[in-house]
Amino acid sequence: MELKDLYQFKPSFQIGGISIQTLILLGIIAAFIFGFFYIFKKYVGPFLGSRKAIKKASVLAYRLEVLAWTLFSLFGIYLLLSDSLYITLVLLAVVMLAGRNFWRDLFSGVAFRLENKFEVGDPVRFEEYNGTLDSVSPRNIQIKTDTEELVLIPFRKLSNAVFVKRQAKGKLHSAKIELAIGDKNAEQVMARVHDWIYECPWAMTNEKVQAKLISNNVIAVTVYAVDMLSISKTENYLKKRLAKMA
Repeated sequence: MELKDLYQFKPSFQIGGISIQTLILLGIIAAFIFGFFYIFKKYVGPFLGSRKAIKKASVLAYRLEVLAWTLFSLFGIYLLLSDSLYITLVLLAVVMLAGRNFWRDLFSGVAFRLENKFEVGDPVRFEEYNGTLDSVSPRNIQIKTDTEELVLIPFRKLSNAVFVKRQAKGKLHSAKIELAIGDKNAEQVMARVHDWIYECPWAMTNEKVQAKLISNNVIAVTVYAVDMLSISKTENYLKKRLAKMA
């Protein structure tokens, strides 16, 4: 009898049809992935030299970590499905439904961090909150407002609203935008323009923003943004909102 034949008779302990060996293997791989990236972020990344080098290494490490956990998840699901199709499908459904908000926050947070458009300390605006980005965790961000309040925002809320990176004072570009309102009521349009600018992801709020009627069917407003491209996007945004106005 060959060695492979003896292995076939090796007892296999199971939990509801899922082999203990499978769970142990997945546990070892998960521990290795976690340990490797923990050591890198804790003891290697901070000593790579300049701040720019550390930032690049941190971004690269996070992307590799996301890739590693994604491949691990797919491999794990494959092994579990091979052991027990029905039990694995039931477990996946229970986990996804029971932790619905957790997964929404986690996946939205991964997308937020992969885009790498915000850093801790950036001046930001979310809904009525203006302040600085204080911290970023796997499931939420924390904003320290201009009034020194700490606001915790789950990532799932960011996917349904506009999260704006503000520009430091004195570095804004400005331009006068003219809007042809046609037969729409000028007073109503001017009142709505301020709301549109506040909601626009490319415009910066400014107390100097005042819409004015310059002819019978044209209003003008000065908008502020971080660059001229954002000014152009703001103009297009305002024109689209005006066109949809009843």
